[in-house]
Amino acid sequence: MQLWYPAEESSDRPRARYMDAGAAQELEKAANLPHGVLGAARSHARETAAVARSDSDPYPVVLYSPGSTSARGFGTTVVEELVSQGYVVVTVDHPYDAAVVEFPDGRLVPARQVDVPEGGWDLATLDVLAEPDRAARVADMRFVLDTLQQIQDGANPDAEGRALPDRLAGALDLSRVGMLGHSLGGTTAAQVLLEEPRVLASFAMDSEMPPPVRAAGLDRPILLMRSDEPQLAPITDAAWKELQTRGWHRNLRMVDAGHMSLTDLSVLCAQLGDDCPKEVSAMLGSIDNEQAVAATRAYTTAFFDQHLKGQSRPLLDQPSSDHPQIEFLP
Repeated sequence: MQLWYPAEESSDRPRARYMDAGAAQELEKAANLPHGVLGAARSHARETAAVARSDSDPYPVVLYSPGSTSARGFGTTVVEELVSQGYVVVTVDHPYDAAVVEFPDGRLVPARQVDVPEGGWDLATLDVLAEPDRAARVADMRFVLDTLQQIQDGANPDAEGRALPDRLAGALDLSRVGMLGHSLGGTTAAQVLLEEPRVLASFAMDSEMPPPVRAAGLDRPILLMRSDEPQLAPITDAAWKELQTRGWHRNLRMVDAGHMSLTDLSVLCAQLGDDCPKEVSAMLGSIDNEQAVAATRAYTTAFFDQHLKGQSRPLLDQPSSDHPQIEFLP
C-alpha cells in the first residue's frame, strides 16, 4: 500500500518514483514498452514530505484498487488529482493478482497465469473465475482499513520500522472513506461497498458487478463509468442491468474509450507517440487521450466531493458540454 496526501512545500525532498524499479522493469517487458520508460518516470509527489495541516480538519480517504494483472501506479493521474483537492489516497497492489509486486527487500512477486477462456470472456465465466480474487481483494482492503486506523492512532505499522511522514497521525478522517477501482478493482470496490460499512461510496471504472452485489443490491452511492471496449461493454451492461440500487447511483459511458483509457496508459501512450506499442494503443480506443484523462479526473473528484465532503456537484446530474464524451445511461 502507498499513501498519497496533501503535503507541505518540500522541494528539497526527492521526487517519488512512478513505480518501484524492479516492478517497472517487469511491467516494461510484459507490455513491450521501451526500456526505462516506467523506471525513469517520476510522479509529482515528494517522498516522505510532511503532511499539510493548515487547519485541524482531517482529510477524507479514498482507497484505490487496480485491475487484474495491472499495477497501482497506473492510477497515478487520477490519484494526484484527488490529493490536490484535499484527499488522502491509498493505492493498493494485490500480490499474485497485480502484474508484479515489489516488496521493500527487492523480492518480486509476479501475477499467476490467467488463461483467457476459449471463445473469450462472458459474465458467467467472469463470475466464477474472479470469485477467489474478489474475496482476497476484499480481505486486503479490510486489512488496509485496519492499518490506516493504526496510523491514525499514532502507531507505525511499517514492517521494517521506517519512519512515517510528519503529522500523518491524526490526518485521516476514517469516518469519510470511499473506494475507487478500475476493472477488477472496480468490481472489488462494489463488493467492498456491500460488505464493509466503513466505506461510504464507490466508483467502479469499467467493471462488472459481482453476483453478491447484483443479488443483494446497494443502498450506498455507487458510480459506474464504462468504456466502449467491444468485449467488455456487453458484460458490464448485463451486470449493471441486474443490479438493484436503493441509493444514489449513476451509469456513465465514456464514448470511444478503450478499457485502459481510464488509466495512466492514456498519458503514457500520448507521450510515447509512435513508440507506444500497438497492443497497448489498441486498448485505448479512439478517444483523445487528454479528454479521457480530464473526464476521469473531473467525474472522480465530483463523485467523492459530493459523497464524502457533502458538496453538491451538478456535473453528476446531467451531460456537460465540458466533457461531451461522457454519456449518461439509464
